[in-house]
Amino acid sequence: MNSQSIATNQLSYQEYKNLELYQKEQIKQELRLRIQETLQIARTLPFDIGLEVIKKRLLNLQRYCQSKGKGFIFVEQEITCDQYKLQGSHRDAAILFRGPNEDASVAICLTYKGSLLYRNSTPWIIYRDAGDIGCPCGDACQYADPAIVD
Repeated sequence: MNSQSIATNQLSYQEYKNLELYQKEQIKQELRLRIQETLQIARTLPFDIGLEVIKKRLLNLQRYCQSKGKGFIFVEQEITCDQYKLQGSHRDAAILFRGPNEDASVAICLTYKGSLLYRNSTPWIIYRDAGDIGCPCGDACQYADPAIVD
């Protein structure tokens, strides 16, 4: 094998790796976009309908990832609002959607009273505050859009 042939093979391998990275980034961007769309829709809906919308759209994300050969696993878990740094009461309940790891950094939380929160390796971002959570971020709550806070 001559040196020109080796260089061509290395270039092809590098191009393949670049394409692989590009495709992976495209999938991440699509996931972020679809999650943001889900949050924007769910923030305007009553609890029952919002819960169904979130579930349906997460299942659609799961199918999208499977079609790209990637995994997307989520767990639906009932919690109380004093868990996961929500700063609410143990008397108020919520549904948490998270990855399979108990302390997953990405999560969506919808309380039975209607608060909607999201985190992605960041403190919780509040999409709707129905008064059943504290300020999960400490003194400076982070709202997705302060104009829409209930």
